[in-house]
Amino acid sequence: MALTRLRATDGVLGDNVKVDEKDFYAVNLKLNDLGIEAPFVIDTAAGASIVTPSFASKVDAKSTGVTASVSGGTSTSGGLQQVMLGRVSIEGEDGTIQLNSMLPIAMELP
Repeated sequence: MALTRLRATDGVLGDNVKVDEKDFYAVNLKLNDLGIEAPFVIDTAAGASIVTPSFASKVDAKSTGVTASVSGGTSTSGGLQQVMLGRVSIEGEDGTIQLNSMLPIAMELP
């Protein structure tokens, strides 16, 4: 499976936050039920997947009715909605790998 290397730009986390030379990696997931492919950043320290509310709206993701609270490096947010992106798959070296349904939390990035 191919990974895409991404780098954060200065100012992305706020005016007073200096972005060091961290790399992030994304993998393209196929959102089978929605008929689209989109890059998702891999965060091995995260306890849940997230998407932005604008992405959730763009793909018409439906709320599951579950409300979530999250805690990030600099803030805590509550009252966030979990959304259903449906079945996902990824292209591997040996073909398509089918994964379970994706149920991320819709929240703005810091």
